[in-house]
Amino acid sequence: MIENVMIDARSTGKYYHFVRLMGRAASRITLECALQTHPNIKIIGEEVAAKKLTLKDVTDYIVDVIVKRAAVNYNYGVILIPEGLIDFIPEVQQLIAELNEILAHDVVDEGGVAKIETEKMLIQMVETELEKRKQEGTYKGEFKGQSHFFGYEGRCGLPTNFDAMYCYALGYGAGALLHSGKTGLISSVGNLSAPVEEWTVGGTALTALMDVERRHGIHHVYGSFSVCL
Repeated sequence: MIENVMIDARSTGKYYHFVRLMGRAASRITLECALQTHPNIKIIGEEVAAKKLTLKDVTDYIVDVIVKRAAVNYNYGVILIPEGLIDFIPEVQQLIAELNEILAHDVVDEGGVAKIETEKMLIQMVETELEKRKQEGTYKGEFKGQSHFFGYEGRCGLPTNFDAMYCYALGYGAGALLHSGKTGLISSVGNLSAPVEEWTVGGTALTALMDVERRHGIHHVYGSFSVCL
């Protein structure tokens, strides 16, 4: 899907596509997609957190690349953004914590807080900064942003041979755990970079995959895993 967008961007030559990908607590999907498709810009949440970047820093980074590309008449490109980007920004983390406390008293609509469309927000911030630079005479290009969110449809492609073998191994592991009377475990397969004969199949304790999160002023336990069917 990203490769199709990249071809479209190059064909039209006049749009910057901001693509938001799944991943609230980690940017693994964004990183893997970037490694496979080579977009013009990719934002990794963990790097943003490690460098303690602000929203302005992230915006400036994107704008700097756009300005450099415009200098050689490339007014198009593709930018990959993880779904949970703003959660990695230190200045936003404090805001979210305060909002969660406010939500406990039903002052703010929780649904509105959870539905921030990061890609659209960044497009607006980039537009504002580019207009500023245009007035300063440091930018002479044309910017048109297009927003996309590739969610669960990204996992709807036909399975590869690896997918088939991996899920077969997971099912075999689940059956073996049930047959031996084990409970409280989730089937897991390790050493996946090795040949299939060297994969390790076993069970991982569900409690090791749980996170405690504070919402509405109350602590809740959530699973940080996906179940393969």
